[in-house]
Amino acid sequence: MKNLLLLPFVFYLSLSSYACLNEYGYKLDGSRIQTRYLYLSKNMLTFNESDIQKRLDVLSRKVKNNNKDFKTWSDIAVNLMKLGQVDSALHILQPIVYQNPTEYKLIANLGTAYELTGNIDSALFYISKGIDTNPESHFGSEWVHKAILEAKLKIKSNKNWLNSHSILDYNDLLNRVKNDGKRGRKTERVNQQIIHQIRTRAPFTPAPNKVLANILTTLGDFNTEVGTYENAILAYSYAMSFESPDIEHAVLKSKIKELNQKRINSEKDIENMPHAFKKMYKRSIFDPELLFLGLEDFAEEQEMFESEFQIKNDSIHQLKTELAQNKSSHLSDLKSTKKTYEKTIQTIKKSQKTDIILYFIGGFIFGSVVFFLLGRKKF
Repeated sequence: MKNLLLLPFVFYLSLSSYACLNEYGYKLDGSRIQTRYLYLSKNMLTFNESDIQKRLDVLSRKVKNNNKDFKTWSDIAVNLMKLGQVDSALHILQPIVYQNPTEYKLIANLGTAYELTGNIDSALFYISKGIDTNPESHFGSEWVHKAILEAKLKIKSNKNWLNSHSILDYNDLLNRVKNDGKRGRKTERVNQQIIHQIRTRAPFTPAPNKVLANILTTLGDFNTEVGTYENAILAYSYAMSFESPDIEHAVLKSKIKELNQKRINSEKDIENMPHAFKKMYKRSIFDPELLFLGLEDFAEEQEMFESEFQIKNDSIHQLKTELAQNKSSHLSDLKSTKKTYEKTIQTIKKSQKTDIILYFIGGFIFGSVVFFLLGRKKF
Protein backbone atom coordinates (compact mmCIF):
# COMPACT_ATOMS: atom_id res chain seq x y z
CA MET A 1 0.00 0.00 0.00
CA LYS A 2 2.85 2.35 0.84
CA ASN A 3 4.33 1.82 -2.64
CA LEU A 4 1.04 2.70 -4.29
CA LEU A 5 0.87 5.96 -2.35
CA LEU A 6 4.41 6.90 -3.32
CA LEU A 7 3.95 6.33 -7.06
CA PRO A 8 1.64 9.33 -7.77
CA PHE A 9 4.05 11.54 -5.81
CA VAL A 10 7.00 10.37 -7.90
CA PHE A 11 5.00 11.02 -11.05
CA TYR A 12 4.12 14.54 -9.87
CA LEU A 13 7.74 15.35 -9.09
CA SER A 14 8.90 14.07 -12.46
CA LEU A 15 6.45 16.42 -14.21
CA SER A 16 7.16 19.49 -12.11
CA SER A 17 10.94 19.10 -12.20
CA TYR A 18 11.03 19.27 -15.99
CA ALA A 19 8.52 22.11 -16.28
CA CYS A 20 10.94 24.92 -15.51
CA LEU A 21 13.61 23.58 -17.84
CA ASN A 22 11.54 22.97 -20.93
CA GLU A 23 9.94 26.36 -21.44
CA TYR A 24 8.98 27.75 -24.81
CA GLY A 25 10.73 30.85 -26.11
CA TYR A 26 9.53 33.26 -28.78
CA LYS A 27 10.82 33.35 -32.32
CA LEU A 28 10.57 36.67 -34.12
CA ASP A 29 7.64 35.40 -36.20
CA GLY A 30 5.68 34.89 -32.99
CA SER A 31 5.89 31.09 -32.94
CA ARG A 32 7.29 29.37 -29.88
CA ILE A 33 9.93 26.66 -29.60
CA GLN A 34 11.41 24.74 -26.71
CA THR A 35 14.38 26.51 -25.22
CA ARG A 36 16.77 26.63 -22.31
CA TYR A 37 17.93 30.14 -21.66
CA LEU A 38 21.51 31.31 -21.97
CA TYR A 39 22.81 32.66 -18.67
CA LEU A 40 26.11 33.04 -16.87
CA SER A 41 25.82 33.27 -13.09
CA LYS A 42 28.56 34.51 -10.77
CA ASN A 43 29.41 30.89 -9.94
CA MET A 44 30.07 30.20 -13.64
CA LEU A 45 32.41 33.15 -14.13
CA THR A 46 35.02 32.32 -11.49
CA PHE A 47 36.52 29.33 -9.70
CA ASN A 48 36.07 28.89 -5.95
CA GLU A 49 39.74 28.55 -5.04
CA SER A 50 39.03 27.52 -1.45
CA ASP A 51 36.85 24.59 -2.56
CA ILE A 52 39.39 23.58 -5.21
CA GLN A 53 42.20 23.53 -2.65
CA LYS A 54 40.13 21.33 -0.34
CA ARG A 55 39.50 19.00 -3.27
CA LEU A 56 43.22 18.88 -4.03
CA ASP A 57 44.03 18.00 -0.42
CA VAL A 58 41.62 15.03 -0.59
CA LEU A 59 43.03 13.86 -3.94
CA SER A 60 46.62 14.20 -2.74
CA ARG A 61 45.94 11.99 0.27
CA LYS A 62 44.33 9.44 -2.01
CA VAL A 63 47.34 9.03 -4.33
CA LYS A 64 49.74 8.58 -1.42
CA ASN A 65 48.33 5.08 -1.01
CA ASN A 66 48.07 4.33 -4.73
CA ASN A 67 50.63 6.19 -6.83
CA LYS A 68 49.55 4.37 -10.03
CA ASP A 69 45.93 5.64 -9.96
CA PHE A 70 46.03 7.69 -13.20
CA LYS A 71 42.40 8.80 -12.83
CA THR A 72 43.09 10.51 -9.52
CA TRP A 73 46.25 12.09 -10.98
CA SER A 74 44.16 13.41 -13.87
CA ASP A 75 41.70 14.97 -11.39
CA ILE A 76 44.62 16.59 -9.60
CA ALA A 77 45.82 18.07 -12.90
CA VAL A 78 42.36 19.47 -13.67
CA ASN A 79 42.17 21.21 -10.30
CA LEU A 80 45.70 22.57 -10.68
CA MET A 81 44.66 24.10 -14.01
CA LYS A 82 41.75 25.81 -12.28
CA LEU A 83 44.22 27.35 -9.84
CA GLY A 84 46.40 28.58 -12.70
CA GLN A 85 49.16 26.00 -12.12
CA VAL A 86 49.08 24.81 -15.71
CA ASP A 87 52.75 23.79 -16.01
CA SER A 88 52.37 21.43 -13.04
CA ALA A 89 49.23 19.98 -14.60
CA LEU A 90 51.06 19.47 -17.90
CA HIS A 91 53.89 17.55 -16.20
CA ILE A 92 51.33 15.23 -14.59
CA LEU A 93 49.30 14.64 -17.75
CA GLN A 94 52.05 14.06 -20.33
CA PRO A 95 53.36 10.71 -18.94
CA ILE A 96 49.94 9.25 -18.05
CA VAL A 97 48.56 10.06 -21.52
CA TYR A 98 51.58 8.26 -22.98
CA GLN A 99 50.75 5.24 -20.77
CA ASN A 100 46.98 5.41 -21.51
CA PRO A 101 46.76 6.68 -25.12
CA THR A 102 43.08 5.79 -25.64
CA GLU A 103 41.66 7.26 -22.41
CA TYR A 104 39.45 10.11 -23.62
CA LYS A 105 39.43 12.28 -20.49
CA LEU A 106 43.22 12.24 -20.29
CA ILE A 107 43.50 13.23 -23.96
CA ALA A 108 41.02 16.09 -23.58
CA ASN A 109 42.65 17.35 -20.37
CA LEU A 110 46.08 17.35 -21.99
CA GLY A 111 44.70 19.28 -24.98
CA THR A 112 43.23 21.89 -22.62
CA ALA A 113 46.50 22.15 -20.69
CA TYR A 114 48.40 22.79 -23.93
CA GLU A 115 45.88 25.47 -24.89
CA LEU A 116 46.26 27.25 -21.55
CA THR A 117 50.05 27.29 -21.99
CA GLY A 118 49.68 28.78 -25.49
CA ASN A 119 50.80 25.66 -27.39
CA ILE A 120 47.85 25.77 -29.79
CA ASP A 121 49.23 23.24 -32.31
CA SER A 122 49.52 20.53 -29.65
CA ALA A 123 46.17 21.55 -28.17
CA LEU A 124 44.46 21.16 -31.55
CA PHE A 125 46.13 17.77 -32.08
CA TYR A 126 44.86 16.35 -28.77
CA ILE A 127 41.39 17.93 -28.90
CA SER A 128 40.95 16.52 -32.43
CA LYS A 129 42.17 13.13 -31.20
CA GLY A 130 39.69 13.37 -28.34
CA ILE A 131 36.82 14.01 -30.77
CA ASP A 132 37.85 10.95 -32.79
CA THR A 133 37.99 8.88 -29.60
CA ASN A 134 34.66 10.09 -28.20
CA PRO A 135 32.60 12.25 -30.61
CA GLU A 136 29.72 12.70 -28.11
CA SER A 137 31.90 13.97 -25.27
CA HIS A 138 30.87 17.20 -23.52
CA PHE A 139 27.35 16.79 -24.95
CA GLY A 140 28.83 16.57 -28.44
CA SER A 141 30.18 20.14 -28.14
CA GLU A 142 33.90 19.65 -28.76
CA TRP A 143 33.49 20.80 -32.39
CA VAL A 144 33.17 24.28 -30.85
CA HIS A 145 36.45 23.81 -28.97
CA LYS A 146 38.16 22.68 -32.16
CA ALA A 147 36.83 25.72 -34.06
CA ILE A 148 38.24 28.01 -31.34
CA LEU A 149 41.69 26.42 -31.59
CA GLU A 150 41.67 26.69 -35.39
CA ALA A 151 40.75 30.36 -35.04
CA LYS A 152 43.56 30.92 -32.52
CA LEU A 153 46.07 29.59 -35.05
CA LYS A 154 44.74 32.10 -37.60
CA ILE A 155 44.99 34.89 -35.04
CA LYS A 156 48.65 33.96 -34.52
CA SER A 157 49.25 34.67 -38.19
CA ASN A 158 46.98 37.73 -38.30
CA LYS A 159 46.24 39.48 -35.00
CA ASN A 160 43.31 41.37 -36.60
CA TRP A 161 41.63 38.20 -37.90
CA LEU A 162 38.80 38.37 -35.33
CA ASN A 163 37.82 41.87 -36.47
CA SER A 164 36.50 40.52 -39.76
CA HIS A 165 35.81 36.81 -39.12
CA SER A 166 33.57 34.65 -36.99
CA ILE A 167 35.04 31.73 -35.05
CA LEU A 168 31.85 29.74 -35.61
CA ASP A 169 30.75 29.73 -39.23
CA TYR A 170 27.21 31.10 -39.37
CA ASN A 171 26.24 29.04 -42.43
CA ASP A 172 27.61 25.90 -40.78
CA LEU A 173 25.34 26.53 -37.78
CA LEU A 174 22.32 26.88 -40.06
CA ASN A 175 23.27 23.66 -41.88
CA ARG A 176 23.30 21.87 -38.51
CA VAL A 177 19.59 22.58 -38.03
CA LYS A 178 18.32 21.61 -41.47
CA ASN A 179 15.34 19.25 -41.70
CA ASP A 180 12.25 21.23 -40.74
CA GLY A 181 10.63 18.32 -38.92
CA LYS A 182 13.24 18.38 -36.15
CA ARG A 183 14.53 21.93 -36.53
CA GLY A 184 13.41 23.11 -33.09
CA ARG A 185 15.17 20.27 -31.31
CA LYS A 186 18.28 20.67 -33.45
CA THR A 187 18.37 24.41 -32.75
CA GLU A 188 18.15 23.69 -29.03
CA ARG A 189 20.97 21.12 -29.30
CA VAL A 190 23.31 23.53 -31.13
CA ASN A 191 22.49 26.26 -28.60
CA GLN A 192 23.28 24.01 -25.66
CA GLN A 193 26.53 22.79 -27.20
CA ILE A 194 27.77 26.35 -27.70
CA ILE A 195 26.53 27.46 -24.26
CA HIS A 196 28.31 24.48 -22.65
CA GLN A 197 31.61 25.51 -24.22
CA ILE A 198 31.10 29.16 -23.20
CA ARG A 199 30.47 28.15 -19.59
CA THR A 200 33.48 25.84 -19.59
CA ARG A 201 35.78 28.61 -20.85
CA ALA A 202 34.35 31.61 -18.96
CA PRO A 203 36.21 31.13 -15.63
CA PHE A 204 39.51 30.58 -17.51
CA THR A 205 39.01 33.67 -19.69
CA PRO A 206 37.62 36.63 -17.69
CA ALA A 207 36.30 39.71 -19.50
CA PRO A 208 37.29 41.40 -21.67
CA ASN A 209 37.78 38.44 -23.98
CA LYS A 210 37.35 38.84 -27.73
CA VAL A 211 37.10 35.10 -28.40
CA LEU A 212 34.03 34.68 -26.18
CA ALA A 213 32.56 37.97 -27.42
CA ASN A 214 32.94 36.73 -31.01
CA ILE A 215 31.25 33.38 -30.27
CA LEU A 216 28.41 35.06 -28.37
CA THR A 217 27.79 37.48 -31.23
CA THR A 218 27.44 34.60 -33.68
CA LEU A 219 25.18 32.81 -31.20
CA GLY A 220 22.99 35.92 -31.16
CA ASP A 221 22.83 36.00 -34.97
CA PHE A 222 21.95 32.29 -35.04
CA ASN A 223 19.08 32.71 -32.58
CA THR A 224 17.80 35.77 -34.40
CA GLU A 225 17.43 33.61 -37.51
CA VAL A 226 16.23 30.23 -36.19
CA GLY A 227 16.19 30.38 -32.39
CA THR A 228 14.42 32.51 -29.83
CA TYR A 229 14.34 36.26 -29.36
CA GLU A 230 15.28 35.75 -25.69
CA ASN A 231 18.49 33.84 -26.41
CA ALA A 232 19.41 36.25 -29.21
CA ILE A 233 19.22 39.30 -26.97
CA LEU A 234 20.94 37.46 -24.09
CA ALA A 235 23.80 36.40 -26.39
CA TYR A 236 24.29 39.97 -27.62
CA SER A 237 24.17 41.25 -24.04
CA TYR A 238 26.83 38.82 -22.82
CA ALA A 239 28.89 39.58 -25.94
CA MET A 240 28.93 43.23 -24.84
CA SER A 241 30.01 42.20 -21.34
CA PHE A 242 33.02 40.35 -22.79
CA GLU A 243 33.82 42.99 -25.42
CA SER A 244 35.91 46.09 -24.88
CA PRO A 245 33.75 49.26 -24.93
CA ASP A 246 34.82 50.40 -28.37
CA ILE A 247 33.36 50.16 -31.87
CA GLU A 248 32.29 46.54 -31.26
CA HIS A 249 29.97 47.78 -28.50
CA ALA A 250 28.33 50.09 -31.02
CA VAL A 251 27.81 47.16 -33.41
CA LEU A 252 26.23 45.03 -30.71
CA LYS A 253 23.99 47.87 -29.52
CA SER A 254 22.83 48.30 -33.10
CA LYS A 255 22.00 44.57 -33.33
CA ILE A 256 19.97 44.76 -30.09
CA LYS A 257 18.06 47.83 -31.28
CA GLU A 258 17.25 46.15 -34.58
CA LEU A 259 16.18 42.98 -32.77
CA ASN A 260 13.91 44.93 -30.43
CA GLN A 261 12.35 46.78 -33.34
CA LYS A 262 11.53 43.48 -35.02
CA ARG A 263 10.06 42.31 -31.74
CA ILE A 264 7.84 45.42 -31.53
CA ASN A 265 6.80 45.21 -35.19
CA SER A 266 5.67 41.62 -34.74
CA GLU A 267 3.03 42.83 -32.24
CA LYS A 268 3.13 39.45 -30.55
CA ASP A 269 2.33 38.92 -26.89
CA ILE A 270 5.33 38.50 -24.56
CA GLU A 271 3.46 37.77 -21.34
CA ASN A 272 4.94 34.29 -20.98
CA MET A 273 8.54 35.48 -20.85
CA PRO A 274 10.36 35.05 -17.50
CA HIS A 275 9.73 38.00 -15.15
CA ALA A 276 13.40 39.02 -14.89
CA PHE A 277 13.78 38.88 -18.68
CA LYS A 278 10.74 41.09 -19.29
CA LYS A 279 12.29 43.78 -17.07
CA MET A 280 15.51 43.55 -19.10
CA TYR A 281 13.60 43.75 -22.37
CA LYS A 282 11.80 46.95 -21.33
CA ARG A 283 15.08 48.58 -20.27
CA SER A 284 16.81 47.60 -23.50
CA ILE A 285 14.24 49.47 -25.60
CA PHE A 286 15.53 52.73 -24.09
CA ASP A 287 19.21 51.78 -24.09
CA PRO A 288 20.76 48.35 -24.89
CA GLU A 289 23.47 48.91 -22.29
CA LEU A 290 20.79 48.92 -19.58
CA LEU A 291 20.57 45.18 -20.18
CA PHE A 292 23.58 44.83 -17.87
CA LEU A 293 21.38 45.93 -14.96
CA GLY A 294 19.23 42.82 -15.34
CA LEU A 295 21.66 40.11 -16.43
CA GLU A 296 22.65 39.17 -12.89
CA ASP A 297 19.04 38.96 -11.65
CA PHE A 298 18.06 36.86 -14.66
CA ALA A 299 21.01 34.49 -14.14
CA GLU A 300 20.13 34.06 -10.45
CA GLU A 301 16.52 33.30 -11.36
CA GLN A 302 17.54 30.65 -13.89
CA GLU A 303 20.16 29.13 -11.61
CA MET A 304 17.52 28.82 -8.90
CA PHE A 305 15.27 26.94 -11.33
CA GLU A 306 18.07 24.54 -12.23
CA SER A 307 18.93 24.02 -8.54
CA GLU A 308 15.30 23.18 -7.81
CA PHE A 309 15.34 20.76 -10.72
CA GLN A 310 18.42 19.06 -9.33
CA ILE A 311 16.91 18.78 -5.85
CA LYS A 312 13.65 17.37 -7.20
CA ASN A 313 15.52 15.03 -9.51
CA ASP A 314 17.51 13.76 -6.54
CA SER A 315 14.25 13.32 -4.62
CA ILE A 316 12.80 11.27 -7.46
CA HIS A 317 15.92 9.13 -7.50
CA GLN A 318 15.66 8.56 -3.75
CA LEU A 319 11.99 7.66 -3.99
CA LYS A 320 12.65 5.28 -6.86
CA THR A 321 15.43 3.68 -4.84
CA GLU A 322 13.11 3.36 -1.85
CA LEU A 323 10.43 1.82 -4.03
CA ALA A 324 12.93 -0.63 -5.48
CA GLN A 325 14.17 -1.51 -2.00
CA ASN A 326 10.62 -1.96 -0.74
CA LYS A 327 9.79 -4.12 -3.73
CA SER A 328 12.91 -6.17 -3.14
CA SER A 329 12.04 -6.44 0.55
CA HIS A 330 8.50 -7.55 -0.24
CA LEU A 331 9.76 -10.12 -2.73
CA SER A 332 12.17 -11.39 -0.12
CA ASP A 333 9.34 -11.60 2.42
CA LEU A 334 7.16 -13.45 -0.08
CA LYS A 335 9.96 -15.90 -0.82
CA SER A 336 10.52 -16.43 2.88
CA THR A 337 6.79 -16.89 3.49
CA LYS A 338 6.61 -19.30 0.56
CA LYS A 339 9.51 -21.33 1.96
CA THR A 340 7.92 -21.39 5.41
CA TYR A 341 4.60 -22.41 3.90
CA GLU A 342 6.23 -25.17 1.84
CA LYS A 343 8.11 -26.35 4.92
CA THR A 344 4.89 -26.43 6.94
CA ILE A 345 3.16 -28.40 4.20
CA GLN A 346 6.04 -30.88 4.11
CA THR A 347 5.89 -31.19 7.91
CA ILE A 348 2.13 -31.75 7.79
CA LYS A 349 2.52 -34.33 5.03
CA LYS A 350 5.20 -36.14 7.02
CA SER A 351 3.04 -35.97 10.09
CA GLN A 352 0.08 -37.36 8.14
CA LYS A 353 2.19 -40.22 6.80
CA THR A 354 3.42 -40.99 10.30
CA ASP A 355 -0.12 -40.91 11.66
CA ILE A 356 -1.34 -43.29 8.91
CA ILE A 357 1.48 -45.72 9.66
CA LEU A 358 0.77 -45.52 13.39
CA TYR A 359 -2.95 -45.98 12.79
CA PHE A 360 -2.19 -48.98 10.58
CA ILE A 361 0.16 -50.54 13.16
CA GLY A 362 -2.29 -49.80 15.98
CA GLY A 363 -5.15 -51.26 13.96
CA PHE A 364 -3.12 -54.32 13.14
CA ILE A 365 -2.18 -54.90 16.79
CA PHE A 366 -5.74 -54.29 17.95
CA GLY A 367 -7.11 -56.70 15.29
CA SER A 368 -4.56 -59.35 16.21
CA VAL A 369 -5.47 -59.12 19.90
CA VAL A 370 -9.20 -59.33 19.14
CA PHE A 371 -8.64 -62.25 16.81
CA PHE A 372 -6.51 -64.01 19.45
CA LEU A 373 -9.11 -63.52 22.17
CA LEU A 374 -11.96 -64.71 19.99
CA GLY A 375 -9.89 -67.81 19.09
CA ARG A 376 -9.39 -68.70 22.78
CA LYS A 377 -13.13 -68.47 23.53
CA LYS A 378 -13.85 -71.14 20.94
CA PHE A 379 -11.59 -73.51 22.71
